[in-house]
Amino acid sequence: MQARNISVLGYVPTGYFNHSAGCNQEGACQTLARIEAQIQAYYQNFPTLNGIFFDEVAPTVYTCSAFAPEYSRLRTLVHTSAPSNATATIAFNTAVPDTCAVDAAQRGEIVVLYEGTAAGYGPASNSALVTATAHARTSGVQTWHIVNTAPAWDVLVPMVTAYDPDWVYATSVGGDWQHGDDTYGAPPVYWAAEVASFAPANATAGQSPTSRGYQSRGRKATGGPDWTRTALIMALAASTAACFR
Repeated sequence: MQARNISVLGYVPTGYFNHSAGCNQEGACQTLARIEAQIQAYYQNFPTLNGIFFDEVAPTVYTCSAFAPEYSRLRTLVHTSAPSNATATIAFNTAVPDTCAVDAAQRGEIVVLYEGTAAGYGPASNSALVTATAHARTSGVQTWHIVNTAPAWDVLVPMVTAYDPDWVYATSVGGDWQHGDDTYGAPPVYWAAEVASFAPANATAGQSPTSRGYQSRGRKATGGPDWTRTALIMALAASTAACFR
């Protein structure tokens, strides 16, 4: 994939801030030693890996102050394992639309602020996501929205435009992987249309992200839309996340 200019991140579950000694239970807890071992295994087998996607990065008992020390622990594990730690991409999947999750991140890092159904994604009913995404924009932190159970890509276009995230991925599959949904096992039924929305060929001169209706906020230094970058993260979500559950 990298030969096609696609960024690849290694999927690492983190256990929802629960790192109790000897506890390595899927969807419940992960020791820091096991998290570190997974990161090291990725870089040993894939030295050119672009970075790490940390899943389950939200406390079971919600505490705003818990995000900063947890991010710091996980970030350090990447920086001590990555061959080129200065350029390693780090994504934290909090799935929590809160400025606390944003403030704990460093400039350039990615925070997933939404991972849920299309029914719950609308800006009119999710003011917290509007606020957190806008706050990240002013802080230099990149945001990623992941939407499942979306029957069609076009229905999300106005919502994505309104939120203005850096990265977005939508799928027609449900998100309850614990009960059988293979959310990231294959692209959605409208994958071709989703990718085509962000294809460089569609970024014609003079078109703004808003006028096109479905461009998320990846920007070049010139202020224009960075179509390629957005497409890459979409491909990453579909092809890698579920492989390491």
